[in-house]
Formats: sequence, structure tokens, C-alpha cells
Amino acid sequence: MEFPPLRAAIYKRSTRVDDLWVSLVNDLSGIFGASIKKLAEEYSQDSPKFSYRPRGLVAANSSVKLAKLPQEVLCTENITPWLKLLPCNRKYGNSRFVIPSFLYKSCFLSLTFDLYKSTENSEPVFVLNQKLTLVYDKRLITSTNLGQLLGSSSNSEFCPPASSLPKVQFFDRFGNKSMVDFNNLNEIKFDLGAKNQAGFYTPIVVKKYLTGVGDFEGGVRATVKNHSNKRIRVVYHDILPWMFLFYASSLKVHASSGLEASHIRSMRQRKRLTSMELVFHLEPQETVLIEYKFRKFLQRFDEYPPDANHGLYLPSASVSYKIPREDYLQLITSGLSSGCFNQVNSISDLQLDKEKEAESLPESCFMRTYSENLLVRMPVPDFSMPFNVLCFVCSVIAVISSTIHKVSTSEFRLVPLK
Repeated sequence: MEFPPLRAAIYKRSTRVDDLWVSLVNDLSGIFGASIKKLAEEYSQDSPKFSYRPRGLVAANSSVKLAKLPQEVLCTENITPWLKLLPCNRKYGNSRFVIPSFLYKSCFLSLTFDLYKSTENSEPVFVLNQKLTLVYDKRLITSTNLGQLLGSSSNSEFCPPASSLPKVQFFDRFGNKSMVDFNNLNEIKFDLGAKNQAGFYTPIVVKKYLTGVGDFEGGVRATVKNHSNKRIRVVYHDILPWMFLFYASSLKVHASSGLEASHIRSMRQRKRLTSMELVFHLEPQETVLIEYKFRKFLQRFDEYPPDANHGLYLPSASVSYKIPREDYLQLITSGLSSGCFNQVNSISDLQLDKEKEAESLPESCFMRTYSENLLVRMPVPDFSMPFNVLCFVCSVIAVISSTIHKVSTSEFRLVPLK
């Protein structure tokens, strides 16, 4: 659930915002997995002020709740309920091509579902948008076509509720586009021996690194780089779990234009996490450096996970921004974007293909970029100490008690020598 995180917009006039969030988390944990229930805890929630604003038809004063599980990974048990949300379940349509054993051969796997209120013929409706993201390493691919890569050997039957057959849009790195029927996946061939002559265009790149030494002191250094030739306004969002004491005085933002706005909420032990939002402008080809330090808390023995010596994952940072229309068109031609957030206002908008979408794009489109998760070594007590002490004490008691028992129960007699 880390990519993307779980978030919800709740009407702020409701006096039961926290109760509604807990109810939502419990419902999702019953559908996708019990580990999601951890997000119901108060110290796992965040309420961003600038980032993760709701989309669709929602009240302007809605409250946004956000939570992340960076240490959790997807398993086949999460894929099955996700497929059951499709209109035809796993029986018809493109869901028949989703084979879990082949999905986990990828280097990156992400499942997304987005439920929001929209309009259709001036009537409010709910729209459910599901997305499956796969990234493969070309060096590890042995398949020569898309059908073999997905493990598909049978044709997909038409899904009755669907209005059209699924199509596959294939883009290469040069912007060339081809469209084939979903039942002809074997027509999309891979040239595994070809070398990459051009790279994907990414307007904003955010990276996150660990700093500091030792088990108690540490820090984070993040870089946000603008690869475009336009001045872009960005919102940097980052959170720290409650077991990290954030030093606000150590926060440094190296930006040429300075900070436009900021919102920082400090942690409380076992009550809430640290939330940080920074708003600034990125000049063309500029790299902004963000640094801060923290101190790690020694947790209670019952608060450590079973694999405590593995460490703790820090959630990824995110950068929200809008890019100009011409930059977004480059993402469309490279196949890196599936839709402009500003453009999806009705169900009919979801049916636009790439050409029609390019013609009806607004002046700017909303995007969000994530960094990597960070594995932090935590101060961990010696969990084997109680066991070692118990074994040592029991051994000493056994030796002493056995000696006393032998002396107290034995009878000494004089035996004449023969």
C-alpha cells in the first residue's frame, strides 16, 4: 500500500472524521489484507494541508487523511480481491490476463484503485478507476512478446457490462505508437538485443538519502530536480514515524527562490507522526536540497516487529506539481502517463484516447512523483539476554541444588578394608 499510499477525503462538517477513517480502514483490511488495519492507529495518520487534495466532486472544506505502510509488500492474496472489483471478476475481460505467478517476475508491482464522485449527464455518480503498474528489467526478460511476458495463452472473452473490447496501446522510446487487440498480445514483439537510444522524459525527479552514523542519531537528505525548461511550483511532502524525534532547527532548504510556504507538525510519542510540507519554486534545471536531522527512540519491547534487527522503513517522500501542456504531451508520447488529473471530470473523459486527450488538455496537468523508501537501523535491545540469563541461572541452581540434594540424602558408612 506504500505506492501509492492510502488516502481519503472526508467531509469536515462531520463530527466523526476519525471514526469514519477507522471504519474505512477496517473495511479495506477485510477486503485486501489484515495488515492495512495498522493504518487505523492515530500515530499512523496524517492530515496534509497542501498535498493530496481530493479530486472529483467533493466539498472544499473536506478533511484529507493519509497513511502509509512502507514495510508491506504485495502478495497474491492482495491481487485476488483487487480483481474481484472488476465488473466481470476474473472470468471475462482483461482480468483473465492477470496471472499472479507472472506478475511477480517483474521488478516493480503496484495495484491502485481510486474511487471518487463525478458527473455523468449532470448527475452525480461514483467512478472506480483501477490501475496495475508493472516494471520489468530488460536484462532479465526471456519472453519475446507481450503474451509470453504476461503468461497469456488464451483469448479474452467479452465482458458483458463493458461497452468496448480492451485495446493495447504500445509506445516505444521514440514516441512511436501501435494499437492491437487484447487477444493478439503475441503481435507485440520485444527486441531484447536493441540498445536504448533515448531515455524517458521525467519533469521532476525526487530522491531521498540517509545521513548520520550510529544507532541513535540520523538524518535525511532529499534532492528535487527540475529537468524541464519551465519554472515549476512544487509541494514537497514527507512524514516521519513517532519513533523519530525531528529536529526542526536542523531543517535546511537550499532553494534559489526560497520557501513560499511551509507546514510542519511535530511528533508526539505514541500519539502522532511528524508531518512536513514545503512549497517552493524550481527554476529550470535547478536542484533543490532538503536536509534535516532526527533522533531515534528506544521502543518498548512489545513494540518491536518480529524482525526487529532488520530495521524500520521510512515512508517515501512525494512531490506534487503541475506541468505545462507541452511537457505533458511528451509523457503521453512516451507512454508514461495514463491521464491528466485535471481532465477526468466525468465518465466520458475516461474513454478518451491519447489523440483526443492531447487536443482537450488544459494549460497544465497535475502530477505526483515519489522517492524511494529508506531502511533505517534502529536501536534494538539484546532480545536474547533474558534467554541467556534464564539458562545461566537455571544451570547454577541445578548444580547447587543437585549437590545439596546428594549430600543431604546420601548415607556415609565405614567400609573395612579387605
